[in-house]
Amino acid sequence: MQQSSMDSRDIVLTMDLMQDIPSLKIEKNKLMQVIVNLLKNSCDAIDEHNDSRSNQIKISTYHIDDRIGFRISDTGVGVEKERQKNLFDFGISSKGSSGFGLYYCKSFVTANNGILIFESKGLGKGATVIMEFFKNRG
Repeated sequence: MQQSSMDSRDIVLTMDLMQDIPSLKIEKNKLMQVIVNLLKNSCDAIDEHNDSRSNQIKISTYHIDDRIGFRISDTGVGVEKERQKNLFDFGISSKGSSGFGLYYCKSFVTANNGILIFESKGLGKGATVIMEFFKNRG
């Protein structure tokens, strides 16, 4: 869904998706909305990062024990350590928006027996969002 936006920004999308990943009982449309929001944020972070390295987003999936995970990494601007702890709070935005997007993502993932983790080594170092769902917890 975001391919044309990425193409116009010269962003290279790489996917490493497991072929036999177990299925999740989850609302597919809402999960897609979360993934699209995370991809848009990656694109925006790349737009903010003005240096010569390549513009890349990588999506991967994995299955470890009772966890099914999605990982989205980008070569964008990154986030300072101080801001990372509040990133999923309602009203927090560096783009002048409502700050609802990441809050919604976190709420959806948590409500569906999952966790959402944000990682960045700081400004200029890109970021990774990890979304994991636990199959056997209730």
